[in-house]
Amino acid sequence: MEATAAQAVAALFGFGGLIAFSVKLLDIVRYVSGKNWNGVVSQLAAWASGIVAVVLFGESNIAAGFINFGEGIGTLADFDFASKAILGIGLVSIGSLIVDQRPKTVPPLVPAKDVNSPSA
Repeated sequence: MEATAAQAVAALFGFGGLIAFSVKLLDIVRYVSGKNWNGVVSQLAAWASGIVAVVLFGESNIAAGFINFGEGIGTLADFDFASKAILGIGLVSIGSLIVDQRPKTVPPLVPAKDVNSPSA
């Protein structure tokens, strides 16, 4: 069976999502061993929100014609709950890895006014 471009992208994303999930799962183990409960709760909440977002989108009328993954796979609306959950976890895990690469100090968009300086 010959894979379409959409199927190849879906397979690549699927493997990328699973790799990202594995990395973030190891991060959770590190957070637990370091008693970093904020990190644990943040990642679990992110995964839960990813599942909810993909399931809700998959149940919407938009998903029926959004992306067709090819013959035999169908659209996101055709996916079962487990497939949508895996997709949601994978998306959020990739996003978490991207966020992890940002600089730890992000400059503000608008500089804070120094309250101790005399006003002009």
